[in-house]
Amino acid sequence: MEMHQVRYFRALCEELNFSRAANRCKVSQPSLSRAISHLEAEFGGPLFHRERQNTHLTELGRVVKPYLDQVYEQATMALGVCGYGPCGLQETGRSRGGLCGHTLLGFL
Repeated sequence: MEMHQVRYFRALCEELNFSRAANRCKVSQPSLSRAISHLEAEFGGPLFHRERQNTHLTELGRVVKPYLDQVYEQATMALGVCGYGPCGLQETGRSRGGLCGHTLLGFL
């Protein structure tokens, strides 16, 4: 699991629309869809029901959402302690990794 997938999942949960979520994350809609598909493959099932005008969480999506929210919030806090924002930018504007990159996550 990668941090950008978690960001995209959270945006899609709020927007409930792939195009708006992609726009919010500043990525193309196919890139967001591909990342969500990879996340679904990792969890072993669909996280969203994809209907024309009615995208919504599946039961699996509702189960994993609080865990992904917690992972994202804790990673953001950890970066904050180090003086970095969610995209890894320090006050100097210098990049040092962060939640916008390919941070790999694992569950214990």
